[in-house]
Amino acid sequence: MAVVIGVALAGRYEILHEVGRGGMAIVYAATDRQTGGLVAVKVMRPELALVLGAERFTREVRVTAKLRHPGIVPLLDAGVVDGLPFYTMPLVSGETLAQRLRREQQLGLADSLQIIGELLDALSHAHESNILHRDIKPANILLSGGRALLADFGIARAMEFEGERLTDSGMAVGTTEYMSPEQAAADKVDQRSDLYSLACVLYEMLAGAPPFTGPSAQAVRARHARDAMPSLQTVRPTVTTRLDAVVAKALNKVPADRFSTAREFRDALRHPELLLPDTASKSATRISKRALLALGAAALAVVAAGVWWRSDGASGALDAHRVVGFPLVAPALVNGSSSAGEDVITLMGGALDRQQSLRWEDGWRALTLEQRTGKVGLTAENMRRITRAAGARWYLTGKIIGRGDSVDVVLELVNVANSIDSVAARPRASGTAPDLWRVAIHSLNQLLPVLVPGTNAKDLEEAWADREPGAVASFLAGEAAFRRAHPADALAHFRDAVRADTGFALAAVRGAQAATAAHRPADARALLQHATGKSMPPQYVEFTRGYNAYLAGDADSAVTAFRRAIAIDGELSAAYAQLGETYVHLVPDDSDADAHAYAAFADARARDPAATHLLLHPIEIAWRRNDAGIATPLVKRFLGAKPDSTQAEETQLVDACGRDGPTRVRWDDAVRRDIQAVLVSAVVLGAHGAQVACSLAAFRAILASTMDVTVAPQVVGVRQAALFGEFGLLVAVGASDSARAHVAAAVARGEGGASILMLGATVDSSFVRDAAPVAARDSVRFGADLANCSTLERCWILGAYHASLGHTTQAMAVARVINGRIARDSTGEAKLYGAAAHAHALLARGDSAAARAAFRAVVSMPFPPGPKLAWDPIGGFGLERLRLAQLLLANHEDAAAMRIAATLDSPASAIFPLFLRGSLAVRITAATRVGQTGTAAQFRTRLQSLSIVSVR
Repeated sequence: MAVVIGVALAGRYEILHEVGRGGMAIVYAATDRQTGGLVAVKVMRPELALVLGAERFTREVRVTAKLRHPGIVPLLDAGVVDGLPFYTMPLVSGETLAQRLRREQQLGLADSLQIIGELLDALSHAHESNILHRDIKPANILLSGGRALLADFGIARAMEFEGERLTDSGMAVGTTEYMSPEQAAADKVDQRSDLYSLACVLYEMLAGAPPFTGPSAQAVRARHARDAMPSLQTVRPTVTTRLDAVVAKALNKVPADRFSTAREFRDALRHPELLLPDTASKSATRISKRALLALGAAALAVVAAGVWWRSDGASGALDAHRVVGFPLVAPALVNGSSSAGEDVITLMGGALDRQQSLRWEDGWRALTLEQRTGKVGLTAENMRRITRAAGARWYLTGKIIGRGDSVDVVLELVNVANSIDSVAARPRASGTAPDLWRVAIHSLNQLLPVLVPGTNAKDLEEAWADREPGAVASFLAGEAAFRRAHPADALAHFRDAVRADTGFALAAVRGAQAATAAHRPADARALLQHATGKSMPPQYVEFTRGYNAYLAGDADSAVTAFRRAIAIDGELSAAYAQLGETYVHLVPDDSDADAHAYAAFADARARDPAATHLLLHPIEIAWRRNDAGIATPLVKRFLGAKPDSTQAEETQLVDACGRDGPTRVRWDDAVRRDIQAVLVSAVVLGAHGAQVACSLAAFRAILASTMDVTVAPQVVGVRQAALFGEFGLLVAVGASDSARAHVAAAVARGEGGASILMLGATVDSSFVRDAAPVAARDSVRFGADLANCSTLERCWILGAYHASLGHTTQAMAVARVINGRIARDSTGEAKLYGAAAHAHALLARGDSAAARAAFRAVVSMPFPPGPKLAWDPIGGFGLERLRLAQLLLANHEDAAAMRIAATLDSPASAIFPLFLRGSLAVRITAATRVGQTGTAAQFRTRLQSLSIVSVR
């Protein structure tokens, strides 16, 4: 990367060498060619640049250039190189505070206070300029020339402005050991958050370690949020009571209880008694658990007077989200510690508390002195009584078993809600003794599905067994929401999981699925990009590869990858489900999409019978088959789970029309409630001409709607899609006159739609008379060479129309126009339209071999899922599929012709019914040629049934 950066910046800076790497940037030493001075060039890491946006980052980081203070390393320059934002600052000689602490561990009292005082002066200047730092830590503090300097305000400013996007991506702003509780919780922060972080640095300089540490980032965040500051005097007796109190005030959990400004904090540190020996009593210092044991029962009773438990006779339902934790039984020494059992349960409490509504209570506080010291054993009855008194349904206990260099952690989650306690889970995990924390987390994660119900994530357990427990809890909540068909809620939970554990790749992948289901494709792509390349078990690697292909619209690659994932792990319900989604929402190169989709969802439900989200598409398929016996119980289960409103509305409409027919459905009311659900219902019902009457009724309700587009702007697009959908179905059933009349009515209403007459003419010659004047007007409007063709869609329809009539000159002109726009098209759509137009032009020219090859290339192009595939006339390349099938048939490639024609039965595109009659004709001829007379008869029956549908 240094070579690339050096070349890109060669006009201004000469890159000398890499200085270091951090979580946010790579730092290079360089010479400024204009001044000859040495500078540090900081280049953002690509993943951070992706989230922030390079140009926005650069604009915001330049705002901090106004900071001019001797204690702040100034910003010199900022810009973007190869899409990555960079900024420069003077290359300061000396070392960072982090380097000095690694060397000395603790600093002198006077030295520490001088450094913090200088930093507070710098912070005061920045805060008065309304700029926060947000990432104060020893690594961002430089010691040079006998004074302390704060660096990296540039990143801080940009992150302040982009905090929401960082949060959504799962990237935390700040460093866990120095992060205020409100910053860790992604709440609003002000200057008091910076003061908290600086107080953590002061604590580390005095104590040799930050105030809160732990085996994981989640545990550290929990301690910041819940634990009182450990007294400095317990680790460094020379720290005075007054200094201890000053640091404790700056580290208060509630910002209002801290110093309000940097100047106030600075004044408190200037008190002359801070460095004088204590003469006051130490009784005000924090009482630790160990200290309580020495105080005796009387003192303990005083401390316990205000604790959380109620009397044993307390009434009320027990809270299923509340867990009481008791110290694990442990050997005398584990890893040299005599408190491992207590430490492990404390870690678990910090990991679980306030995750997905879980509340953790420390059972240690309710124990008697004899129980704490081990003089009296802690019984199941004791734990039951304490748990019920706390209003909790669960208590957690267990034991640590040492076996030489190995250790087992066995947990026991007990339900006290009934008269007889029951063990809900008894997970066990093993590992090496030095890795006790990881073993404990592995054991804890195994019982989380009990505490976060509603999910059957056994097929995914391998990918989350060793992750952060808080992240796992959010992941399981996401799974539960997703299985209940609440994709938006699921997306929020999966994002929480990624935020808590940025390496949790599977949570990002599942979040991408939820985002897709919630119609948020940009979020899906960002989450999937976050997951790609991270470590995962092989079946999830294949699953992720398949989902990448799915989002890209590469249907066949997606099918292949999902089947590979299933081959590795035949119980992977998520892979079966996404395979089904691929057949529903894309157009794989397989025949009978409904059959493949139904089988995939059936396999998924066999492995996860309680999941209701797996019922939606099988319900649609059942009603397309007119199979009420299958559909009715599925509908009852699906609606009983209270899915999200649009999915519920669509399912009710499909079911009502399937059962009672179109005239019994209040379509106008449904349009007012959720016009999008009505549109989806219409497409679902009308796929491959299955429920034409119901589908037409839904389309017509949309077109008859008088909804105010200023109130619901999406109505315009929905009405246009409904017009195309209705037209295609009317052509499919041979009602060309009715189709023509409905388009004329739409044009008369000023809603447009004349171009669809040209598209209709490509499959039904009766529309040529209507389309000819439309094409003639286009020739006048766009010029003889059609160079001014208004949109890609209009150009493509015009080219396909002329090609169908053998108008070579016009068809070739359209292809040239569209392909000439590819270079300046950032959407990628011109490439799709251009390839299709070129194939039609070759056919118009009479070069059937070249056209056949071109159409093969077109239908193999990825077509991403989304509105263009579902609603636009080019969606899924329906016309191109029909043309390819006809060319293959003409070339006596009968099997291939049948296969391509069968893809037009897919429910993925609303326009496919327009090509249904032509595709059935191809299949009848091809099946007859290869001797499949029964199959040919089935296709004839389908074609005949379309011809007898009654429409108005």
